[in-house]
Amino acid sequence: MVTISGDMTEVADAIGCLEDLTSATFDFSTVGEEADSTLSLLGDALAKQRLGSLSIHPRMTSLLEAVVVRAKVLNVSSGLTLSCDGVPESLIAPCFSIVEKSKTLDVLSLEGHHELQTKESMEAVAQMIRHNTSLVRVRLVINSEMNLSSIARALCCNTTLRQLKCWTSNHSTPVDYSDLETFLKVMQYHNFTLTTLQAKPLNWIWKKSSKEAKQVVGLVDELNFYCDLNHYRNKDGVSFRKILLGEDANTEDLVAAVAGKRPALSTVFYFLQLKPSLWIPRIANS
Repeated sequence: MVTISGDMTEVADAIGCLEDLTSATFDFSTVGEEADSTLSLLGDALAKQRLGSLSIHPRMTSLLEAVVVRAKVLNVSSGLTLSCDGVPESLIAPCFSIVEKSKTLDVLSLEGHHELQTKESMEAVAQMIRHNTSLVRVRLVINSEMNLSSIARALCCNTTLRQLKCWTSNHSTPVDYSDLETFLKVMQYHNFTLTTLQAKPLNWIWKKSSKEAKQVVGLVDELNFYCDLNHYRNKDGVSFRKILLGEDANTEDLVAAVAGKRPALSTVFYFLQLKPSLWIPRIANS
């Protein structure tokens, strides 16, 4: 990786003069007080551009903060990639704390062979998911031994995230059953936004006993079912499931849920059993 020293002011000025800059990659680190103290100027220049995507090294936290937190014009396709190969874990977790404060960034991707492998990183990711109000898609690479329950519980509070992918490079490591159970409880009663959840590889289950495989596959199928249910929304974008679980649901809400988007039969049955009081009396009186 390239290391740069010296005043970054001229570089920042040059970027500030560019027109229609939509993508930028900064896979280098800085050394020396002069470079570190002027790096934020580069971030300020990038923040004024209409960036569609940005790839950045986790060591450049001052640039990251300028772009992610202070940028006002990031468009809806804006994506941030953290290039983490050869980066100490202690430098990656603070990046999540910065992204947590973003009001505009909607895509975050962790690239490279580095896997998040500390409790501090897991908590930083959970905090980011719990408090961020703009992210729609997040892709992470996580060590297969790490517990994902804190991330799962953070989804109780998140109302914007649609896709969460937690990959691991170890394709033979079993899925933590308790992690899947935590995700399922959250999806059943608390999260009405997430439509895609991929947490750790599942090909290991075919090497296990038939009973164990069926248990895990059953949990994954349920998780996918609730993710799919979150696609069904009213004209205001509110989840029908959230509406029908509430106390103010009415018959019109139920009809809209089962009649729109041609739902599968299993989806229709699910919506009907959520509020039987809205339709059973009608059948009894007919």
